[in-house]
Amino acid sequence: MTRKKAQTRAKGDPFSGVRSSFDRIVHQLSGNEAPQTHSDLEAMLRQESAELTRQLLQARLEVLFERERADLAATSLEPGTKVRVRERQLESEFGRVTVARHGLTAPGKKKPGL
Repeated sequence: MTRKKAQTRAKGDPFSGVRSSFDRIVHQLSGNEAPQTHSDLEAMLRQESAELTRQLLQARLEVLFERERADLAATSLEPGTKVRVRERQLESEFGRVTVARHGLTAPGKKKPGL
């Protein structure tokens, strides 16, 4: 199976891409271009559903990141605190996704591990 590169989406509904993928699959299944044999149909559904599941996981991670952003915006931070966004790639059971988190550095504090 070919793994898709993880990518984050622009602000908005993180599930919009998932809905588009689902609609594309339904359209393919209802049309003449759908696989004609049972085994070909199963293979196509296995591949498409794996990517759909990866997209669902990515969308959920984006929802959690936006909630974290909202929580930070509602929190009183010590003056001079720096907020940064860190992203990393995660190879999940469903394929590669991007995990984004916020990091805080208080003024005058050393970074962990230094």
